Amino acid sequence: MTEQRYLSASPEQWSGTSRSLGGAEEFSVLGKLAFASLWLLVFAMPWEDAITISDFGTSVRLIGMVTVGLGVLAMIERGKVRRPSPGHIVMALFVLLAAVSYVWSLYPEGTLVQSFSYVQLFAIVWLIC
Repeated sequence: MTEQRYLSASPEQWSGTSRSLGGAEEFSVLGKLAFASLWLLVFAMPWEDAITISDFGTSVRLIGMVTVGLGVLAMIERGKVRRPSPGHIVMALFVLLAAVSYVWSLYPEGTLVQSFSYVQLFAIVWLIC
């Protein structure tokens, strides 16, 4: 009986598939710019140390900041935020635990730097997934 229900259901009724369908949603100009910036970030990561900006860091850090900024602006323009998956929630809890560990850390400066790196990684994961 349940096999018949799944065979006769339309793709929109399947749970979780609407998110994975390519081209299901048209992006605005800002959304397309954010998407292109995300692709640039993904392709720049292997060459992270190739270009270093003095007193700032690597070029990938700059591209990442621009990408996150454009992604946030695209979400504001769209008026809605994607619902977090269980993986997002687990990662957010990990980032929170890493940040709170600053209180009992033997090396608080290093913990602060690492926590900031985790926040950056979480922002990129949120934009990608």
